[in-house]
Amino acid sequence: MIRTATDTETCREIWNALSPGQEPWDDWEIVFAFHDEERHRLNFLVHEADDGRPDGLVPLVFDTGRERFTLMGGSYPDGRILWLRHEDFPAFFAAMPEPTALFDLEKGWVDGLLAACPQFAANFGEPETRYYLVPAEFGYDFSRHLDTFTPEKRQKFLYDLRNIRKREPVLHWSEENEADLFI
Repeated sequence: MIRTATDTETCREIWNALSPGQEPWDDWEIVFAFHDEERHRLNFLVHEADDGRPDGLVPLVFDTGRERFTLMGGSYPDGRILWLRHEDFPAFFAAMPEPTALFDLEKGWVDGLLAACPQFAANFGEPETRYYLVPAEFGYDFSRHLDTFTPEKRQKFLYDLRNIRKREPVLHWSEENEADLFI
């Protein structure tokens, strides 16, 4: 059974009960810091086990500005997974209000979902691509790394870099923990 939770405290309790706690975006306090309470209305879809305990979650919010439902945290979190069993997804899908936009889902999770529920392939048309920069792989020489780009991508990157430099950003390096400042 899928039910909807809209109360902040109830949503927080469900989130904390089901969060895998493996990524920063799994933390209620971090994601809630990006929650615009004036513009977004909580609309969590909760799957309940036979004993009534929540065992699956799609943490939706209604974005009143864009008039659509999306995942809590908006576009800030990326590489997300939905905390549900793949076999429960059809019930969640049937309960999703219109229009709902799910984006930045982790490709491996979506691949697993589509293996279990191939009928939803058309609903997941754009796989997320993640890029990791490992400076040790190019000897910490960024110029050498740029040489691996295609000419078109290198030109676009250098164009973006020039525009950033025009704004004269000030960089501060520190060993201090700045997490509180960021949040």
